[in-house]
Amino acid sequence: MIIGRHAIRQSEGSNDLPYPFLSALARGPRGHRTRQVQDAIRAAIVGLALLPGEFIRKGAICARLRVSRVPLSEALENLADEGFVETVPHRGTRVCRIDITSCRQAMLVRRALEGEAMRLLAPRADRRCQASVRGTRFPGSSHVPGVAPKVVPVSNGESIFTASANTAQEPEVNYY
Repeated sequence: MIIGRHAIRQSEGSNDLPYPFLSALARGPRGHRTRQVQDAIRAAIVGLALLPGEFIRKGAICARLRVSRVPLSEALENLADEGFVETVPHRGTRVCRIDITSCRQAMLVRRALEGEAMRLLAPRADRRCQASVRGTRFPGSSHVPGVAPKVVPVSNGESIFTASANTAQEPEVNYY
């Protein structure tokens, strides 16, 4: 397959191309291609199929997705605006490295928002909701040694329960 001025030989099954996790895009309405390409690349980055610091081979992605360079370039520009990729002059486009400080800040904000959400929503829980959640430990909610969870006592007039969270877990609800 020849795309632009870069030639990429494509065998019958295109097994010789990199990025086997990408597949040809389905036909969509006009102008929808850029969004499809952007979503496919974002999913590959978030799923760590494209690793932080890895340079993106545009020709190979075009061949895999069966798109021209225009929607790919637009998609990469949008992903750069979102902070997923960066353009390195005279080198190409690469997946951004993970910024630990930003991750910690996001976790702090998430923890504050989830705690506040539990504080506001728990008093409004009806009996059926309470019964479905009673004693449930949310995924990843085991206590992390050395980290004190934030516990918020909540009462809805019928029962008392606590909502807790810490930096390494989802909220946890315990009824008493």
